[in-house]
Amino acid sequence: MLKAEAYSFLSYIFMNFENNYLRALPYTKGLYELYPGNLSYKAGYIKNLLLLKEYDEAELLMKSANNGNRYFMAQMSIFRGILQEKKYRNPDQAESYYNKGINELSAFGYYGYDASSWAYYGLSRLCDLRDDRQNKKTFRKTANEMAYYRNINFDD
Repeated sequence: MLKAEAYSFLSYIFMNFENNYLRALPYTKGLYELYPGNLSYKAGYIKNLLLLKEYDEAELLMKSANNGNRYFMAQMSIFRGILQEKKYRNPDQAESYYNKGINELSAFGYYGYDASSWAYYGLSRLCDLRDDRQNKKTFRKTANEMAYYRNINFDD
């Protein structure tokens, strides 16, 4: 139990405060391996992989995530949006997943803000591709207001 708690704290510190996603990886992976049925740990590991641009490995884990609670599945929608945007360069599909995730997370209020912020950052990037400066700015502002940690934005 203490090992899991220590891993949790270390991954949180490395990812959110030190912006050191590589140093967080052994801990997010360790938590997932210790507790493969824990959806929160699985989502944290997938998020860490996406931040490191380990898209293939993240996608493999996501393919095994076909069921779970509504919160977890909403996060998976946003992660699928990130994959479509970053790996497959498919902005229309990415936008669809981002909007789906935002809609699904709206039921969770404040608890869905952080994951929703990742989708809003993504929508902002997609607007930038389309030279839609006004919506880019609006989505970025919304993302910054919702994000618990603004450094976690998947901007590169």
